Amino acid sequence: MDNKPSLPHAQFALTLDGATSRFDREQLDIAFAATTLRSGTLSERELSKALSGWAIHGSVSLADHLLKTELIDEISAKKVMD
Repeated sequence: MDNKPSLPHAQFALTLDGATSRFDREQLDIAFAATTLRSGTLSERELSKALSGWAIHGSVSLADHLLKTELIDEISAKKVMD
């Protein structure tokens, strides 16, 4: 009889049916928001204010919203996206 503890199943990634390597727009918006914070392009306060006037499920991407509200410029947006 082996007394080794078994590994919990939660440690293993789930395989999703029909998963692809493409990201949907909501995922890209979340990544864009995180990158703007990490890079220092926007502060938490600036991003929070911008998010209050924007909806993740709407038709406008976060990058486009930030450009429209002039919180970032084209150069900053491209740097964040790269």
